[in-house]
Amino acid sequence: VLMAGDNIYPYGEMQYIQSAFEKPYAPLLSQGVKFHAVLGNHDIIKSNNGQDQINYPLFNMPDRYYSFTKSFPTSLPQATNSNHNSELVEFFALDTNDNADWRSQLAWLDRQLGNSKALWKIVFGHHPLHSSGLHGSDQQLASMLAPLFAKHQVKLYLCGHDHGYERFVPINGTTYIVNGGGGAPLYQFGSSGQTAFVSQRFSFKICDVYQDKIIAKAIATDGKVFDRPIITHTI
Repeated sequence: VLMAGDNIYPYGEMQYIQSAFEKPYAPLLSQGVKFHAVLGNHDIIKSNNGQDQINYPLFNMPDRYYSFTKSFPTSLPQATNSNHNSELVEFFALDTNDNADWRSQLAWLDRQLGNSKALWKIVFGHHPLHSSGLHGSDQQLASMLAPLFAKHQVKLYLCGHDHGYERFVPINGTTYIVNGGGGAPLYQFGSSGQTAFVSQRFSFKICDVYQDKIIAKAIATDGKVFDRPIITHTI
């Protein structure tokens, strides 16, 4: 499970970890489902600048930014492209807060993306580059990250921050999805010329990853899929 930040309201305090995380996700945690979190703007206010959450073992955050890979299941044929190894997807978790160490983080991201041999490169963070919600697009963030996404063929960027759901048409090869309807009060969303789908509802997303495509299903609280884009990849 990818957690796109603002993990604990209102100010990131670990004293609320049971009510915000351990109790609602107990059925998944009891089955050994692994969570991977990033820091949102609410998470760094009263948590030693987020360090308390980084130290929390069930968030599986080795640092403020990090990457991890998921390999092919043994039942799935391996990639035939010799440029890739057994890694199906590599996830890159970012600290998108204003006080992040951007110089070091951008150098790390450029290096890690360049060295990755995974078929799919997926980046997730808290703040959107593009959004029609309350906070809107972040041009400064886009100026730092979008060139790296294009350079290294990042196919998907996932984030939260604006409380609702918006998917954009691919921009320079990257599909941007805001999926911030995890429980906080919803925001009003508009749309832009690059908006492919927008919805103001509580939801989460499941991504089925294959060698040549990702099927990304947005699911509302009634259990119904309301958006189902297919992101393709030539191997």
